[in-house]
Amino acid sequence: MTNKAQNPSTKQEITAHLEHLSNLSLEAVNNRDFSPTSPGWNFMAPSFTCNILYDVNNVYGDTTNTSQRLLDLDEHLARFKRMTTEYPEWRLKLLSQNIEVDVGKGRAEIFHVLEITGHPPGLVTQTVLAMEFDFRDNVTVLVGPSDSERSFSIHKEVLCARSKFFRAALSSGFQEEKEMLWAYSGRVVALSPEDLAKDDSGSSTRLVYAELYILADYLEDTQLCNTALSLMIKSFVKYRQGPSPKLVRRVWESTRENSKIRQLILDRYVARADEERLRAFCDALPAEFFVDLAIEFARVKPGVAAADELAKAGKYKYHEHGDGVPPCS
Repeated sequence: MTNKAQNPSTKQEITAHLEHLSNLSLEAVNNRDFSPTSPGWNFMAPSFTCNILYDVNNVYGDTTNTSQRLLDLDEHLARFKRMTTEYPEWRLKLLSQNIEVDVGKGRAEIFHVLEITGHPPGLVTQTVLAMEFDFRDNVTVLVGPSDSERSFSIHKEVLCARSKFFRAALSSGFQEEKEMLWAYSGRVVALSPEDLAKDDSGSSTRLVYAELYILADYLEDTQLCNTALSLMIKSFVKYRQGPSPKLVRRVWESTRENSKIRQLILDRYVARADEERLRAFCDALPAEFFVDLAIEFARVKPGVAAADELAKAGKYKYHEHGDGVPPCS
């Protein structure tokens, strides 16, 4: 089996990341998630191949076909789907794994010892599964103004899987490309533990989430936009505060009309605003925001407890879907 992975700075980081990817794939199999865009499979290279003779005899437990040929990712996932449909109790359990990383050559091999149950029903067997990763095809992303610019090396295919912007840019020969953690793991780190401890009201954290949304929206990374909004919602609910003028200004000067983050801030302002607050911030907020806010006040139905709207609506009201981003569950 061949694949592609990222190129972190140390062998230890590569090993930990490959363990994470392997676990995602096993979880996807056991959860019957065979969408090529899901976290268990979206890091697979377009050139992914799987030797079905190896998998048939060892992983799938099906010895009826002893011919050897290579499957691409869609064929590989379709075979998994057929297998789990025919044998609903079929499960894989990781017993142990060994990862060999060659940083110089940009390659790694993983050997899994797996326990297989449910094929045939009632039988428990073991097998060894081998995977090969290639993380040589990287691009460099430059982030920030020239006086504080930072560069990141990130795998081209992982980057393109997340962003329409980079898919278009890199497919047309453009070779100049926020932190790699999101692209590889789906996790976001907004502030350091030290800065987070100082952020008593959550306002600094929410401003970081806004910057993250602005970047993700520019890169057309819908999943990252949704994640930034979910984190902002959690912060609003936790601290029970309205958006700061600084947050409002940043969002209104940097996002498009009718963007989801604008709607979130309007909803929160309707829930928290009063006459004193609006007068105090009158000169600090953009005129366009007040126009949108007036429209939003007119839209809110009488009798609706606006203060409870955010917690009730949750993240689903603000997320976007489609183009590989599945509906919220």
